[in-house]
Amino acid sequence: MRLLLSTALVVLATVPMAVKADVTIRYQSEMASPMPGIPGKNSIEVIYMKGNKGVTVNDGQTIIVDMARQEVTIIDTARRKYATIAASQYGDKMGARMAAMMPGAGAPGMAEMLKTMKSTCDTDKSDTGETIQGIQADEHDVTCTITIQMPESMKDSMSAMSMKMLIRTWTAAQSERLRVPGLWQLSGFEVWQKYFMNPTGSLGSMMPEGMKPMLEAMQKDQSATLRMSMEMSMNMPMPGAPAGDQPLVKMHMDVVGLSTELLDDSLFGVPGDCGAEAFEDVMKGISDAMMASVKADVAQASAPGQ
Repeated sequence: MRLLLSTALVVLATVPMAVKADVTIRYQSEMASPMPGIPGKNSIEVIYMKGNKGVTVNDGQTIIVDMARQEVTIIDTARRKYATIAASQYGDKMGARMAAMMPGAGAPGMAEMLKTMKSTCDTDKSDTGETIQGIQADEHDVTCTITIQMPESMKDSMSAMSMKMLIRTWTAAQSERLRVPGLWQLSGFEVWQKYFMNPTGSLGSMMPEGMKPMLEAMQKDQSATLRMSMEMSMNMPMPGAPAGDQPLVKMHMDVVGLSTELLDDSLFGVPGDCGAEAFEDVMKGISDAMMASVKADVAQASAPGQ
């Protein structure tokens, strides 16, 4: 762990004074599935940077990171509650929460199935660049196949399950960091997130060894992300599920705005009408609201005439 932190500090130390510029970047995401009753979802995420602070706003929550203090503050914007914890704790706490929320977590035979999980990944970098919002971008593709064997009690009725994921990521070319205002700031922020508050990395430590190739391949790039698409297909008998390699879920994210206009300091603090609460309670409130929204969307999509 000390080596990882030292690496992060060295990388951040190489970022020029230009990172002090205020930065706003906006992403638009779309998620869709061909399965009946599963609604599509569109969302907007905004990242603000000012000095040693960064803020992300998305889906009823605001996350404030203070790189100087090495603290993370989570705000439940609907219930007006917040919690502040050390950045070193954030990844582990979120990883544990994500693992507990996984479908089937704690179900009989689940631990046995996870031990059989294996993943193999191929990575590829396209030689053809693309311009996104006026920024030259490099494309990196990751294709992963995950297999899980069924427990002995289920082998007679169900064969092994396999899942395929294709993840395409477009990141700002290294040469663009010196040309485009704000890219150095965003790149430094992403390095900080990777080493100090990465829930995916913590989640990987709780999952089978077979998941490591996929997690490592997904975390490889360090430059600012400009576009990402993901397709997931699954080979498992499920009512209404698409057969073969037809994607079960598709997700696409695009940067739709990048600005270096001055930002008000109030964006980087906790609003005065918010009350303090334990981290677990804040996250539960956010998760409960998210699940209620998903159930409402599913009910609407499943209603007659939809």
